[in-house]
Amino acid sequence: MKNLNIILISIALILGGYYIYNSIEIKTDGLINLEKLEKTEPKIKNNKALESQVNEEGQVNVAVAPLNVLDEKAEIWNFEITIDTHSVELGEDMAKTSFLIDDKGNKYLPITWEGSEPGGHHREGILKFKPISPKPIFIKMTIKEVGGVKERNFEWKL
Repeated sequence: MKNLNIILISIALILGGYYIYNSIEIKTDGLINLEKLEKTEPKIKNNKALESQVNEEGQVNVAVAPLNVLDEKAEIWNFEITIDTHSVELGEDMAKTSFLIDDKGNKYLPITWEGSEPGGHHREGILKFKPISPKPIFIKMTIKEVGGVKERNFEWKL
């Protein structure tokens, strides 16, 4: 039984080595021919995403995550907003207290807020904006007067 395992492992190693040898062409100067290697590897899509950011000023934490801002085909830009506290009532109208600013200083108001109604100690939802065209170098989201903090700013380089 032990010999059978050794034989099977040896066959697997030989087959694996044969596959690798035939997948990569080595030129006479010892360099790997990347053209042949690239043809055998699957193409991987670039799934870049903008990082979420958290502002913890005052007694309220606000997290903002751009969901599809880098998607060239997006008809609406979606930003996931999460607001948490243990001490104050969260009564802000997110569509009225939030806006985007582009690299040229233009201000963009949200289309709508789809999420928790004002009140309570935890709110979450999606703040929706019309995409900015042409795409700016950076965007800044400002959320005003949440938890007694005058402005909370979140900035992303596009």
